[in-house]
Amino acid sequence: MNRRNIGIGMIALAAGALSASSLLARQGGAEGMRDPADIGYSVGWDMATQAMAGLQADGIEVDRDALARGFAAALAGEQPELSELEMQAVLRNLEREVAAAVAAERMASDPVFRALAQENTRRSNEYLERFAAGRGTQTLGGSGVHYRVIRSGDGPSPTPGSTIVVNYEIETMMGVQIGEGEGAEALLDGLIEGGRAVMQQMKVGDRWLIALPPELAYGLGGRAPDLGPNEAVTIDVELVDVR
Repeated sequence: MNRRNIGIGMIALAAGALSASSLLARQGGAEGMRDPADIGYSVGWDMATQAMAGLQADGIEVDRDALARGFAAALAGEQPELSELEMQAVLRNLEREVAAAVAAERMASDPVFRALAQENTRRSNEYLERFAAGRGTQTLGGSGVHYRVIRSGDGPSPTPGSTIVVNYEIETMMGVQIGEGEGAEALLDGLIEGGRAVMQQMKVGDRWLIALPPELAYGLGGRAPDLGPNEAVTIDVELVDVR
């Protein structure tokens, strides 16, 4: 199955449609080729055809009526039915789902990938053992999530459906930074599994250093191009606000 990164696929789709639109606008010849209605219809048809082909190739089922409503609302400049944060959460979860499915297929068919995933599992286990042995390290239940409290707060804790505001840095187990944000907003429900579990234990004002095992981070799918399959990650996170 030819699955692709959703974000990259949609960017490429939009770029292709814009190129087609520009070409039609510049092209000479029959007047119908330059008619705004014909151009609009042709570009819309082409985008929808490519979008559906990509979604089907990725094994993603969508409500076509909802897809059409979203497209029409964006074109009309209307307020979306979902908030921007809700849509981000949906797309992030979908990207991780597709990445995991792609990786599962590669595990079955690609011996090089399989060897890399197995080696990363071994290295992640060793890293998590070292982290857990560090001074002041605590473990979140039996989850395998380890953390150290850098600073304690006394504010509220997020619950499912909450919007959180955080300062954070994400690093690989080799100490390479792969993400950061200051005052970043997100829905709790859109975080990776380990992130959701940890954040519900934190209070506003808390700052923790967290080590997540692969299965609670980005799993077998990783996070291309920065994180390979089955890699543990470390997150330095401060919970700034809960809404």
